[in-house]
Amino acid sequence: MKFFLKDFESLKAGFYECYEFMHKRKTTIDERRKDGLEFLKMVIEELDSQIAREKTPNLVLKLNEKCASVLYGAMCMIKEDIERNRRVGESNGKMFEYMDKSMGIDDENKPSPQQYVTFYKTFNQFMRQIYIKNNSLHGFNTRHKFMSLPLEKLVQFVKTSFELEQTAHEHVNNNLKTEDPISTDIPYFRVARAISPVLVQPYKSFWDLKEKLRQLIVNEKADKNVTEINQIRNKQRVNQLELLEKLAENLSSTSPSIISDQVKTAILAGAMYLVRGQIAIEYHQDPTGTDDNNSLVHKELTSILDAKNSIKEFTEQLVTAAHDYIRHQLVQKNEDTESIRSAHRFSTVDFSYLTSLLNLAQAMIRKCRDAALERCVNLAKNAEEAGKPKAATSSASSSIFRMFSWWQAVDESEEHKEQDEEKAVAASSSAY
Repeated sequence: MKFFLKDFESLKAGFYECYEFMHKRKTTIDERRKDGLEFLKMVIEELDSQIAREKTPNLVLKLNEKCASVLYGAMCMIKEDIERNRRVGESNGKMFEYMDKSMGIDDENKPSPQQYVTFYKTFNQFMRQIYIKNNSLHGFNTRHKFMSLPLEKLVQFVKTSFELEQTAHEHVNNNLKTEDPISTDIPYFRVARAISPVLVQPYKSFWDLKEKLRQLIVNEKADKNVTEINQIRNKQRVNQLELLEKLAENLSSTSPSIISDQVKTAILAGAMYLVRGQIAIEYHQDPTGTDDNNSLVHKELTSILDAKNSIKEFTEQLVTAAHDYIRHQLVQKNEDTESIRSAHRFSTVDFSYLTSLLNLAQAMIRKCRDAALERCVNLAKNAEEAGKPKAATSSASSSIFRMFSWWQAVDESEEHKEQDEEKAVAASSSAY
């Protein structure tokens, strides 16, 4: 049965009824519920203010749809928080029941896996505003209303939503099946976030990065004394190198008018990070870590990517670009579901490997987000202890910006581009 989403106003009205109910009960509101209630109220107030600022009628309609997804994501996250904090033998409680009622969820009517992905994805995008300029590199926006919550609780909410987005993606990926094509044409790929020049500056150009990949493959074949990739005994390594080689070929043959060289560089670098992460896992290491191992491919990727000096926010965006491109080529959207295209550009690569790669991308994205969030927490706590403002002005933060002296100018120009692009996307496409 298809789950029909409520519009933002209906969803909001349902929550305020829940809010009123919780405050009028004779029993005192449990401390474990109070922060969740106040947080959801703040989310709605912020969404209302965003809608009020938008004056274009068509964009207001799209924004209302997006706000509904954000609120669904926020409420589902709070439900998860309630479940995780139950005492032994305790029920989920009336607030949990009221939120299900507000969202129209019951035993027979539940959101689809794809809808859950959209909820958590849009909510996590919305929650970037806890950072200055929506960017964790700048530290927490201490003036934002969300920062009035206890910091530990806010961090708990954000991390829970990161985890829920990862889990929702994995659930969809693990249940993908091949179906007859809706259309043989694959629509043009559009990167979700504008690629800043500073993001790909270390790699010089797409063609330089592609040449380094070619040299890596030659070095690996020489090390294993084989003439073809598929002759390497480690089948995981075969899949990894074939994917990178095929990806580089596909991007090379795509006109810059369709995908710019800047975006191509980000996609290829992100795929290299994914392969490096897979090899790290083989050696029982953190896929986003800086440690090397005995794998020649891992060592060379570390060098090519300068991974020992990587910034988590940059790694996240590169991996996201690679994930989105591979998934765009692999998956077709049906009316209510998604399926594998019967013919796609990576058909020579093992399908189960591609699925595991998509899941790893989500795991690495979450790890990068968690690490960036924790860094901001530490900077805020250190600043508070020193009696300074909580913005990221410490030497640790400053050292990041010194790596790219022109970051600020680029970042501000890209922020305006992103705002323009987000409006265009809101007017022409769905959230996922």
